[in-house]
Parts: sequence; C-alpha cells; structure tokens
Amino acid sequence: MKLNPLLQDGIKANGYLGDHLTKSETKGRATAVTMWACCECGATYDCSDDAEECCPEETSNAEIRCPVCAEIHTDAFEASSCCLWKDLDVSKRESIAKIVESGHDWIDAIERVVN
Repeated sequence: MKLNPLLQDGIKANGYLGDHLTKSETKGRATAVTMWACCECGATYDCSDDAEECCPEETSNAEIRCPVCAEIHTDAFEASSCCLWKDLDVSKRESIAKIVESGHDWIDAIERVVN
C-alpha cells in the first residue's frame, strides 16, 4: 500500500523524508521536530533544559507533531491519526505510533508498517 501523493507531500514538507530528498530540496528546511513546552506558560523550546528553566516549578512535556501537517498533539497515537487516517486503518496507525513512541522517527515507522 502506498500513501497518497498529498500525504507524501505533507510528510516531505515537514522534513520527515529529508533522507530521501536531494540537497536542493532540503535546503532551508527546519529539521527539528520535537519541541519542549513549559507547562506553566506554554512557551516552546528545542531543548528540554530551556523549557525546565522557564518555569522550574512545573514539568515540561515533549510535543509530538503530525508527520503530515505538523500539528501538535499530546502523543504519537493522536498524531498518527491526524492525517494518516486518510490512507491507513486504525491498526496500522497504532503500529506506527508504537514504533514512534519506542524512539524511531516517523518515516522509519511508516516504512515498517506500510511496506
């Protein structure tokens, strides 16, 4: 099964297919995906230490983004259901989310489940 071209374009636009693109296609793209948010004020940082120092009384949580549209979600299961529902059934989306939560990146997870 292949993902439809619009989903592939969204995944590429968010930098998840960066390894498969040429240098000219990846030039100028942001590669950071995981952001840390301060639970107190909501400010986001690319480093967990910065988020923890923002409001030390509260604990920071990692943000998980949809691999297609980059919308922020509370966990990989929500993120995988955001746009991937259009091409993948629930069991495949859950498998992808489990792989992502185990520490793999989105493209690796999607390739493992779809191919």
